[in-house]
Amino acid sequence: TLHKGSIIIETKGGLDIIIDASTKDGQFHIDSYNVDKGGLGPNTAEALYYRKQEFNLVALYGQGPIASIQEKLLEATGVKAHIVRHSKDTNFHPCFNFKDKEGLEHLFWIVAQVYPMQDQVLEQFTNKIDEISKANPGEFMVLTNTPPRGAKPSYFAQLSRIAKKNGNMVIYNPCEFVDTYLADRYLFKEGHADIIKPNLHEFFQFLVSVDLLDAKDMIDCREQVKEELESGDFSYLARLTAEFMKLTSTEIAIVSLDKHGAL
Repeated sequence: TLHKGSIIIETKGGLDIIIDASTKDGQFHIDSYNVDKGGLGPNTAEALYYRKQEFNLVALYGQGPIASIQEKLLEATGVKAHIVRHSKDTNFHPCFNFKDKEGLEHLFWIVAQVYPMQDQVLEQFTNKIDEISKANPGEFMVLTNTPPRGAKPSYFAQLSRIAKKNGNMVIYNPCEFVDTYLADRYLFKEGHADIIKPNLHEFFQFLVSVDLLDAKDMIDCREQVKEELESGDFSYLARLTAEFMKLTSTEIAIVSLDKHGAL
């Protein structure tokens, strides 16, 4: 089977931007700003672009200036996204103050999307995904991060069913240290992921989500696996992975293990 490329579903719905600002002579000055291109979806798209790999990026953005910055950054990189707009834009949140080596005080702000998606926008977004998926059979649909704000935890399971209907394979690459338990549970129990790419922390969340491991035993079990990895023993982790793949019908599992490489 020839798999042509990737359909990446970017659900962050906003742009993380840190503005390095300072006060001088009683005035507020923006000295510089550092923009993250918007999370795992756009970053994955940018990496695929540089590798000359075909892909479609389907993204949710607002109507305001921050969303425009995001879109322009993607275009400047060479990434063309299929955009679905919602009525709200991002909010500014003060983060912290610090002093640099010269003693000058700086103020950092973070911009984050805090509004849930309206039902109408989510429906438009889902229809756009279905449209792109249908137009590109045989491609991979890459699910990154978490379901959009305002969507049900079963949203990724819904997208996986769209992928299956349209002949796409699903790659699930979650976001570390974000609570994805319910999204994982619905995806693996009501939908499917052909390929998973978790790190060790995320993989143990997967095991709990499909009831292969009790939540109260997760930390001890993970520490046991880490100790065995230090001695070069991958057997216990391999057994857990095989059990997970059999239960969920996952075809390929890639578990990244930091300095120990990957399983």
